[in-house]
Amino acid sequence: MIPANLRRQLIVLALEAAAAFLGVIPRAPAQGIGSTAVPRVRFEITPFVGVYLPTASIIDQFTLACGCEVSLKQKTNVAVGGRVADWLNDRVAIEASVEYSGSGVRATYGGSVSADTSANIVAGSAQLLIGLPPRLLSASFYVSGGVGLVAHGGGGYAGTNGTTRFGGVLGAGTRFNIGRSLAVRAEAEDYVFSATFTDPTTGTGTNARFQNDLVFSLGLAMVLGRTGGPSVSPFTTGQSIARYARDGWAPLP
Repeated sequence: MIPANLRRQLIVLALEAAAAFLGVIPRAPAQGIGSTAVPRVRFEITPFVGVYLPTASIIDQFTLACGCEVSLKQKTNVAVGGRVADWLNDRVAIEASVEYSGSGVRATYGGSVSADTSANIVAGSAQLLIGLPPRLLSASFYVSGGVGLVAHGGGGYAGTNGTTRFGGVLGAGTRFNIGRSLAVRAEAEDYVFSATFTDPTTGTGTNARFQNDLVFSLGLAMVLGRTGGPSVSPFTTGQSIARYARDGWAPLP
C-alpha cells in the first residue's frame, strides 16, 4: 500500500514531467545542475537552394482553337531564394521569403502532341514560424503558415493576364546549429492557390485550377543578432526527470 503523501508526490512529479516536455511551465531558469547559458537568436537571413515541384496542371480543358483538349503544366526545376526571419521570442518568428525557379511549361494538345515553352516562377511569402517542443540545444523543429504569392512569367505567359496569384502557404522544417552564428535549415513548403488566365484581347479565360506547388529547400542560416540569457531543455543535459523535478525545471530554449 503506497502512503497517500508519497502517491501525491508521484502524481505531481508525473504531471510536471509531462508539462515540461510540452514546454508549458513558465518558470525561471534553474540555477542548479545542468543550467546552461544559451544565446537566443533574434534575427537571421537564410539563402537557400531547392526544388520547385508543381503537382497539378495549370490549364486542362477543351479549346476551340485546336478543337482538342489542352493541358499546360509547370515543369519541376531548381529553385533559389532567401529568407529573413525575426524571432520574437524563443519559439515564435515572423519570416519573409522569396524564391525563383526557371521552371518551363509543357503543353500537351489532344493528349499526344507536346511542346516545351520557356517560363519561370517567382514565389514569395510572409509567414509565422512556431517552434515545436522539445527543442534540443543543437536542433529544433517548427511549422509555419501564412500568405503566399506565385507569379508566372516568361515567354509561355506572354500576352496573358492573371499570371500573379495570392494564396496560402504551409510549411514544416528543422534547424541544426553548426556554430554560434550558423545553422542549416531544411524545409518543405506548399503554396496553395487557384490558377486562371485571361486573354486580354478576347476577354476569354481558362477554368480555375486548384494548385499545390511544393518547394523543398536546404539553406544556411546566418545569425545577425542575439540576446543573452540562460535557457536549457531538461532533456538535453542527461539528468534524470526526478532530479529536475526536485531542483526545478528550466524553460526550453
